[in-house]
Amino acid sequence: MFFLFTLCCCASGVLFFLANYPIIDLEQQNLLLQAQPTIVLDDNNNEWTRFQLDRRDPAPYDQVPKQLIHAFLAAEDRNFFHHHGISWRGIARALWTNLTQRRFAQGASTITHQLVKLIFLSQEKTIIRKIKEQITTLIIEYQCTKEQILEAYLNIIYCGNGIYGVQTAAQRFWGIKDIQKLSLAQCALLAGLVKSPAAYCPLHPKNNDACLSRRNLVLKLMFEQNYCTRAEYEAALQEPLIMLTEKHDATFARHARELVRQTIESIVGREQLYAGGLIIKTTFNSDIQKKAASSFQKHIAAFKAKKPSTPLDGALVTLDPTSFGIKALVGGNNFETSQFNRAKQAKLQIGSLIKPFVYGAGVMHGLHLWDVVVDEPLTDIPNWNPRNFNRRFEGPMTRARALAVSNNIIAIKTFLEVGAEKVIDFTKKCHLPGPFMPYPSLALGCTECSLMQATAAYTIFVNNGIYQEPYCVEWIKDRWGKKIWKHTVHKEQALPSRVCGQLVQALKLVPAYLAMRLQSTWLTAEGIDSMGKTGTTNDTRNCWFIGATPSYVTGVYLGCDDNRSLEGIVSATKTATPLWLEFNKMLEHHQKTFFSDPTLQPIIINSRTGEIVKNNDPQAIILME
Repeated sequence: MFFLFTLCCCASGVLFFLANYPIIDLEQQNLLLQAQPTIVLDDNNNEWTRFQLDRRDPAPYDQVPKQLIHAFLAAEDRNFFHHHGISWRGIARALWTNLTQRRFAQGASTITHQLVKLIFLSQEKTIIRKIKEQITTLIIEYQCTKEQILEAYLNIIYCGNGIYGVQTAAQRFWGIKDIQKLSLAQCALLAGLVKSPAAYCPLHPKNNDACLSRRNLVLKLMFEQNYCTRAEYEAALQEPLIMLTEKHDATFARHARELVRQTIESIVGREQLYAGGLIIKTTFNSDIQKKAASSFQKHIAAFKAKKPSTPLDGALVTLDPTSFGIKALVGGNNFETSQFNRAKQAKLQIGSLIKPFVYGAGVMHGLHLWDVVVDEPLTDIPNWNPRNFNRRFEGPMTRARALAVSNNIIAIKTFLEVGAEKVIDFTKKCHLPGPFMPYPSLALGCTECSLMQATAAYTIFVNNGIYQEPYCVEWIKDRWGKKIWKHTVHKEQALPSRVCGQLVQALKLVPAYLAMRLQSTWLTAEGIDSMGKTGTTNDTRNCWFIGATPSYVTGVYLGCDDNRSLEGIVSATKTATPLWLEFNKMLEHHQKTFFSDPTLQPIIINSRTGEIVKNNDPQAIILME
């Protein structure tokens, strides 16, 4: 007897202490649940996207309509305003069911119970957790009003599809920002789906029948419990299940957004990214990004209309030539199908994209782009018989013309004359990763890199020899506007200014030749300088074009993820280059001419003989010396 008395006194003392100690603060919990989203800005300080754990838009109790409260009471806890948090009848019924079935087959949750499980406790089904649940429920009921409990509950319940709270659900399901405007049927639907959001969430068409049945059951309960008249009940049953269609912009930067997400998370961590209320300034330009995605998808769609059995994909990236900031990135045709970022993650053979680096190494070590070399069969390399893409040999021509028309033989001859070690050293200075095998085949692009790396390497030529690591985040501010992180600029003079000036002038010949083949006069008509280079690998497995204007450097890659041959189906000139061209036509090019080292002087030569000629010579080209 004394033992029981002592136990009761101890239990009473503990409960009295817990009931009066302010350990439960629903207002604080609501503040914690209302985590601030991170807002991501583009380069013009316009909101571009957001990162947040889930969708929350809490509503105070006095703004919740009575019929919505009645719907939840009917569906979840009809005696909510009359019990002290625990339904003893429900516990007895659940206990009997669980004992007879020898498992946790049924619960006896009140709304307060559910709130406790959602906020304070894990979802494991153990006796210890059940005891904690009952005690915490009693404490909340003692410390908080019924209205406070119901408000917290309605703002925390999960409604499926990453949506929390009735206000957020109403806005997402029907576009209703004021829940006072919810219909009786809509209130019943919200109350009904809490039992199993995965099964009843109306945003998924497969749930339509189950959602409708559950809603109608709640309406029936509301009618039986006198929360609505028969006329209201029958009218609500006839209301169709119509959801607001969420619009997905097909040109939205899904791969780019993921790159930004990964970058920010690596700096501040996942919790701060999704709940810290940060403001992020990126290098992306929303308008350029949309145009990039639109152009890319248009070309892929046109190709697949002709060759539906070929799974062509690829990537596009645009860099600011001065800062190396990423202005646009397309990592693939369909993010939903594949999250693989082909602009950053795909390591691909680059083919003829390597040739400017071969000639650049030659210029670094005393060769000239106006030197004449003979395009002819190579007979002094054992077990190797390289050919040109057109299967022809054209005889003597300058290195500049050889670079412009992507001649293979003269690139190999230049490689052999300069030496593998010097070519590899030059290419490494341009931050191409390799590996580089010291064989003549390297002159034809037998090495791998990503589109981002290749585009950055070409940006060095435009940026007067200066290299920076491409980046996408400028700065990060906390929720109070204090800057907590800023991109650090690390500039490196990778190449001499004079070498870059000579290469850019030679690479300006490429768009001119391509314009004749593509019958495009856009660049010349607009008076905009441009340079670029195509790249095609063996059996046309990869097609590239990296082109630049003084305003933007853009790389395009097209190929199949399974590395199948596309020979006879696509080409760099007729597939990758037109994509680059159409995209650049859509952009505003604020700068018209490339910077050139002031110590360089133009010379006009014949592209085949290397002789100095007048500008009216049909074979005349302008180089820098």
